[in-house]
Amino acid sequence: NLVAIMALAHFQRAGHRPIAIVGGATGLIGDPSGRTSERDQIQGETIQKNLRGIQENLTRFLQFDDSVAEDGTHVFGAKILNNMAWYEDKNVVQFIREVGKYFRLSSMLAKESVKIRLEQSKEEGGGGM
Repeated sequence: NLVAIMALAHFQRAGHRPIAIVGGATGLIGDPSGRTSERDQIQGETIQKNLRGIQENLTRFLQFDDSVAEDGTHVFGAKILNNMAWYEDKNVVQFIREVGKYFRLSSMLAKESVKIRLEQSKEEGGGGM
């Protein structure tokens, strides 16, 4: 994450408006990222608290207000976009139609972490994930 933040800071110093994208929607969904167990589901207030913390951390590296630097150049204030804005009005069918077509089930099933979770679920008497 620090590499991405530093890249945004360099872009800002070079005269660009950095845009940091935070994962309000993806935080609600969760992502086991190779884990053999599911991530605990985070509730809305916790997500909001996490997003505020991210913005607080970003203020240490980025300037969020437009201003003029000492050398007279314009500094464009950074922006934060929450990906929840892109997904909150979508229903499941619309989402699968628009986004799901880019994901292949075979590649997901080939991942070792998915195989392990499926196998554990079978052993516990479940029907899969």
